[in-house]
Amino acid sequence: MQQPDPVSPPAASLPTALHLAYGAGAVGTAIFGTVPGLLLLYFMTDTLGIAPALAGATLAIVKLWDVLVDPTVGALSDRTRSAWGRRRPWMLAGGLLMPIGFALLFSVAAFPSPRESWLWVLVAFLCTSTAFAIYQVPYVAMPAEMSEDGREQTVLMAWRMSAMVIGILLSGALAPQLVLAGGGGRPGYALMGRVLAAICAVAMLTAFLGTRHAPALRRGAPAPLREQLSAVLRNRAFLVLAGAIVVQLVAMSSMLATVPYVARYLLEGGESIVTLLFVCVVLPSLVAMPAWVALERRLGRIGAWTVATVAFAALNLGLMVAGPGRLWTVAGIVSLMGLAYGGTQVFPYALLPDAIAAGREDSGVEQGGVLAGVLTAAEKCGNALGALVAGLVLQASGFVESRGGVAVAQSAGALAGIRLGAAVLPALLLCASLPLLRRCRDAAGTGRDGAAARDDIRSATEVP
Repeated sequence: MQQPDPVSPPAASLPTALHLAYGAGAVGTAIFGTVPGLLLLYFMTDTLGIAPALAGATLAIVKLWDVLVDPTVGALSDRTRSAWGRRRPWMLAGGLLMPIGFALLFSVAAFPSPRESWLWVLVAFLCTSTAFAIYQVPYVAMPAEMSEDGREQTVLMAWRMSAMVIGILLSGALAPQLVLAGGGGRPGYALMGRVLAAICAVAMLTAFLGTRHAPALRRGAPAPLREQLSAVLRNRAFLVLAGAIVVQLVAMSSMLATVPYVARYLLEGGESIVTLLFVCVVLPSLVAMPAWVALERRLGRIGAWTVATVAFAALNLGLMVAGPGRLWTVAGIVSLMGLAYGGTQVFPYALLPDAIAAGREDSGVEQGGVLAGVLTAAEKCGNALGALVAGLVLQASGFVESRGGVAVAQSAGALAGIRLGAAVLPALLLCASLPLLRRCRDAAGTGRDGAAARDDIRSATEVP
């Protein structure tokens, strides 16, 4: 085993310019995380004529590939030595390649049959997702290495989450409008892909350039991938946290993938309604952040996360009322869901640095990159499973796919399937995540130091 590198002394406080530069990268990652989840299933079924089950399976295939790629990238970045540090060379490669793949993903030629279109999407999505992993995994691992100060890590996470909300809002609101501006159908989606790819490139390369002077603390010895993965499997704090995140992501992505169908077939609108509903979710989540921070001081991160989860699940059931003439009722419900959504996003990822530190202290093995890779792969699997569930529900309910963007009249069973995928299943899955949340004990809000907080997280996950 190689000897660990010397530990560089942490800066007392990281400069605001570094916070801003690091956060900027989340705009690009949020676009890739949002647009395929929101529009790719719908693009395949209603523009390319691909059957819903096959379209949903496409997302699942790609995410299964990510299960292999993401931890491997994390392990390789843990062992990388360069003048640019161990994370930033990977960020440069991913920041250049991912936008190219993203543009190609939605630039599908007019093939004679849906089979050729499906193969294009599958190959393009595999390549784009691989490039995304090359960027995202090292990017997620960086905060734990920039500072040993838990408060400084929280500040970095706050900048990242704020930029992520901006990226989600930008992509979710802008993407449907770009499709409209391009004339809809294949040309519209191609325009959307190119424009958002350019934004991704600027955001991701800004983070690469802006973190060139960031501290890069090395703690723990780099080890072979097998040893690192073995250490991950012994890190109960991380496994419980990742499990809760994945279950909630399945719920969220199932709902997200069904939103365009709600807009077109239940509310009888189009892309403008998708934009409206997305804004109704994301803007309140940004406004609610200070309130969730205040609630964290009273309940702790796990307690506040639980409140947000229960509130989101209850409000999600309100989407059952979606129907003709009920746009503003649905918009009001979705706005309230947005308030809860902010809490479901800010608390889980604030616990990752503690899980990284807990694993390193227990095993002595550097696993920050691998943990980031495993979590990134788990997130992608959660998103893909949600889209797969949505596609299977549509298929089972009798939904009929279409080509060229012309809506097909759907049966009562298909409309019921849309309500099931948008409202009932996400609420049930969110409730299923609550036992996992109870397995985590949060001590970060009590004022004790990070080591004590990590001990509490570990003790909460030990089997009696």
